[in-house]
Amino acid sequence: MRPPWLGWLQQRADLGLRIVIGHSEGGLIALLLAKRANISGLVLLATPGRPLGDVLRDQLGRNPMPAALRTEALGILAALERGETVTAVNPALLSLSGRVCSRSCDRFWRLTSKGVAGT
Repeated sequence: MRPPWLGWLQQRADLGLRIVIGHSEGGLIALLLAKRANISGLVLLATPGRPLGDVLRDQLGRNPMPAALRTEALGILAALERGETVTAVNPALLSLSGRVCSRSCDRFWRLTSKGVAGT
């Protein structure tokens, strides 16, 4: 699926090159977009070079959160790895995943869980 803004951008020849920039997890999204759209260039800043699940496990392990909350977060991560849709997310975890991810994280996870090169 192509984002609407990309269609608009591709119709605007007067704007020149279409270069996508992604930072951190946004770099993973930029890589996915580059595989599906005709872009002129790609700039990645601090983009993980390993599967998203590995990155999130490391981040959760370093986060000073209550053990029960970490266990819940790891359970959600495992469900996403199995391809399941997670509909209930503890509000305390939304700061880790963001409001957008709470709505579309399952699709993003399926695209990135095996690493971008494996999709």
